[in-house]
Amino acid sequence: MSTAMKVTPLKDVKPYKSGWKVHVKVLHSWKQYNPVHGDTLEMVLSDEAVSGCKIHASCKRTYMESKGRLLPVGAWRHIQNFTLSPSTGMYRATDHPFKMSIIQNTAITRSPLINEDMFLSLVDFQTVLSGSLKTCFLIDVIGQVVYLGDLETIQVSGKPRMKVEFTLRDMNDARVPCCLWGKFAEILYEGCSKDEEGKPICLIRFAKIGRFRGELQITNAFEASLLLINPDIAETGAFKQMFKLHLIVKDDTGETKLMLLDQIAKGMIVESAATLLNGSFEELEDPADLPDAILAVVGKTFTFGISVEKEHVLYGSEIYKNSVNLLDNEEHIEGLSTPSTTPSTKKKGAWSDPPRDITSTSKNLRLKTIKVEKMSDLEAEAGKKT
Repeated sequence: MSTAMKVTPLKDVKPYKSGWKVHVKVLHSWKQYNPVHGDTLEMVLSDEAVSGCKIHASCKRTYMESKGRLLPVGAWRHIQNFTLSPSTGMYRATDHPFKMSIIQNTAITRSPLINEDMFLSLVDFQTVLSGSLKTCFLIDVIGQVVYLGDLETIQVSGKPRMKVEFTLRDMNDARVPCCLWGKFAEILYEGCSKDEEGKPICLIRFAKIGRFRGELQITNAFEASLLLINPDIAETGAFKQMFKLHLIVKDDTGETKLMLLDQIAKGMIVESAATLLNGSFEELEDPADLPDAILAVVGKTFTFGISVEKEHVLYGSEIYKNSVNLLDNEEHIEGLSTPSTTPSTKKKGAWSDPPRDITSTSKNLRLKTIKVEKMSDLEAEAGKKT
């Protein structure tokens, strides 16, 4: 009879009965201590909906051996007969209104489905920084580590805990301060040390939005969070294919160095970086080798909106990230904004991007750097091509 029962989408299950049957994938699991029930196995399950409807499930210690062992992370399962209760609390792993509880007569059977989808619900940094999100819901974020503080051991309630502060940036160079605790801090620090440039791509699932000294901060929600370094997903590849354009600009008061990511540089360069470089990831430093589309901007007037950040104030960096407005022959191309937020405390031995200057990027990250060191050389080269 159980095999004949119809599968119900997770979005449609309600607490008025326990005789539901769902087809779900175990996305994540962790153990936690409950003062009433003792140790429990907590899980996040997702069904096959387009974006994956997720629900938080819990299994008491009594059923861990008989039921919990049948629910390994990554497996698809048919689960039948379970109870539902309102999902409450300060930090909820999903936005489903109900929480599932595995009970004595819950039936768990294998599914032949193979689907490697992680069912990510990534939140962009602009939304995080806006402060519009409900902090009771945990979120997924991905970014590149561009500032890393020291791995510290501090006393919390009389017990030592590991802690590390860092900053993530997204594809548009929006930056979010983060802080990880315990094993998550160690995993991140080790991941950065093993990365060739020390700037890996970091995916934090079920992360908590908090505030430290009045500043918004992403952190782990105790053991409920999941940290992946350089995960093998499309989003990681997108970061590795970013390009950079370096410029020296001047006005009537002096000159400074600017760095533009390709998402921002496309506001002033008429062709994409991929087109200009024809698939190459080799760094171009000689002005004579620069494409015409880049040389064409030499001598034109631009308005740059720059952000003064922690690396400038504390570490003396002379390179600024910016948005671009083109002002030349009455043309005006609106630039892209790059809001930025950085951690509030200085760490001994910490690094940031860029710490002093921007140098060649690694083959591992496959970032493209085009350096323009002398305006006079560029102008001369541009004159030869006109």
